[in-house]
Amino acid sequence: LGFLWVNPAYAASLSIVSLPEYVTVDHFKLSCTAGLGASTAQFSFKKDGGSYNSFGSLIDLTSSSCLVDVTSTQIDSQAKYFFKVTLNGGQESETSTTYDVSGPSAVRDYGKEKIGTTTYRIRWTNPGESDFAQVIIYRGEAPDISANDSTKIAQVGGAPDAQKEYIDNGVVPDKTYYYIIRALDKAGNSSS
Repeated sequence: LGFLWVNPAYAASLSIVSLPEYVTVDHFKLSCTAGLGASTAQFSFKKDGGSYNSFGSLIDLTSSSCLVDVTSTQIDSQAKYFFKVTLNGGQESETSTTYDVSGPSAVRDYGKEKIGTTTYRIRWTNPGESDFAQVIIYRGEAPDISANDSTKIAQVGGAPDAQKEYIDNGVVPDKTYYYIIRALDKAGNSSS
């Protein structure tokens, strides 16, 4: 009997790091992991609706990490971007993110109503942008309150253009309170 030894071909595994849905910076590092059999990797990018362009140098995975710098050369305006890495064997892995540095519109139709000796109803309409995420409500005892963690009392989600309200219970009777309502988008950008 004779034995024939065949060395199976191994396909290199590949995974690009997943980017968050939104980013607020135009520079970051992007990495990948590649398994056995991978010798080179090339990163490329495209803006939504465009075509892929290589960036960074061809990476020799036998001596270097699968890592590239994304800069304002790649992310040059607010849009959705796709990034992919391609191995020497042709395997590809892709991720995407949206670059967003503009805050949403401010809430509208807002008002305050005292509905009990220790309770206020705050009402508003959320901004209409599709990437609206939530509002933050702040409360203070002076008209010039600061919107910060020490005055924050609530976070309220909801759909764009939705009419919302928040019931503030347990305030001190016969005291005047001031409120700030600030909208945030999915990238964390704040309205005025």
